[in-house]
Amino acid sequence: MIIKVPAYVAEELDGLRKKDFLIKSIKGSGPGGQHRDKRETGIRITHKATGVTVEATDSKSQERNRHSAFVKLINKLVLHYTRVQMREEMPTKRIRSYNEKRGTVKDHRSGVVGKYKDVLDGDLDCFMQGPVAQG
Repeated sequence: MIIKVPAYVAEELDGLRKKDFLIKSIKGSGPGGQHRDKRETGIRITHKATGVTVEATDSKSQERNRHSAFVKLINKLVLHYTRVQMREEMPTKRIRSYNEKRGTVKDHRSGVVGKYKDVLDGDLDCFMQGPVAQG
């Protein structure tokens, strides 16, 4: 089975070994009677580095459940590393702070402070001139 993943995820997943996972067999849950209670056909896989965990108890075969769990785990890891990549690309700082009590607006990127009323009226010239003057 081939699963296509983005390049930045492929770099993270490249070189995964069995020792990178915690694999446990578990009993199935839900209806099914005595057979479910005494057979450990379910699989729980945890990726040690990220803590991502998946379970598969759909099939009566442990081998099929293991395969299903690994497919689910790869999908979750792709989602995890995509979120990590997005967090790295997006700025986490504030752009501007509006302080109505003091009557000021501060642009955190350039450090320029403007008047609250002027900014609300649409006068953003002080913020446009700040980065140009500094650069």
